[in-house]
Amino acid sequence: MRRRIKPIHQPPPSGTATGKIAECAIIGTPAEGVACAFTQTSVTGTPAFTRTQKWQLDAVDISGATGLTYTPVSGDVGGALRVVETITNAYGSVTSTSASKDV
Repeated sequence: MRRRIKPIHQPPPSGTATGKIAECAIIGTPAEGVACAFTQTSVTGTPAFTRTQKWQLDAVDISGATGLTYTPVSGDVGGALRVVETITNAYGSVTSTSASKDV
């Protein structure tokens, strides 16, 4: 005789996934030889989260440009600079992309 086995329903994990509150934004006007910074995305969430960022020129990643600041070089002049910030915790990730600013 076969017995019917009921599936076990697990409750969802506890905690709060990272949530986006305000977008990141480049501070000031990018210029050759002048370090650019950005305001970080404002987030809440538990467990703790990590942040990573990458700078882009004309929507293409700039090799090695993953710091909190980026200093445009002569080859960047005439391009559109932006920063992409990713916030991650155990429940997922949120990506924020700044508006582009001309160098």
